[in-house]
Amino acid sequence: VTPSIGRMVLYAFIGTSDGIPISNSLLEDNQVGLATLLPEMLGTRIGRLKNKKGTIGAGVASSEPDGIVPQSTLGKTAASNAAIVLDEITDLTHAVDPDIRRMHECKFMFTDQTLKLFRKIKDSEGRYLWQVDARSGAPDTLFEYAYVVNQNMAEIGATTKSVIFGNFMSYKWRDVIGSGNQQGIRLAVLRELYAESDQTGYQAFARFDGRLLNPGDNPVVHLIHPA
Repeated sequence: VTPSIGRMVLYAFIGTSDGIPISNSLLEDNQVGLATLLPEMLGTRIGRLKNKKGTIGAGVASSEPDGIVPQSTLGKTAASNAAIVLDEITDLTHAVDPDIRRMHECKFMFTDQTLKLFRKIKDSEGRYLWQVDARSGAPDTLFEYAYVVNQNMAEIGATTKSVIFGNFMSYKWRDVIGSGNQQGIRLAVLRELYAESDQTGYQAFARFDGRLLNPGDNPVVHLIHPA
């Protein structure tokens, strides 16, 4: 087949941590280095915002990234809206092309509650099926694939997509890095805005976008629950 070259546009949507006004008296009197601690906290907020938008973002129409979950392809419909059985996870992995499955980057993603459910699954004799890797420093796996716990994924429930699987490297993310903005985060110190109340405001901004690169081989698939 003759290959063709397409184009995928990544924009630069603006995300904000929201502002935090702090009393100047507190900034002067504190003993914990608030002037340094606050930017770190705002950076954490921005990181969580990026993770949320990269996971479930609604896309350009909503002025935010296309999250990996909405961009994924249906791989398996679960039998229940309250549980997952391991056979369904097997079907989910086989919904991805075997050449993609062999890639080291192939992983699962789900919440901590879903992970707890997997750990509790037992066979007919009451033995746990979850196996912890006994090798020192080796991560646990699910059907020999690594997994990522992401609390922005949906929990098991009616019509939710609770598990995704595939080559996460196919999801392309853009952080806009500017001068003096090496981490993709711009900090604003708002002294004049809150001066009347003798406060200083701190607020962080970032520009980013993300989208799943899918040339037709459906590199990431999801498990969805019935209504």
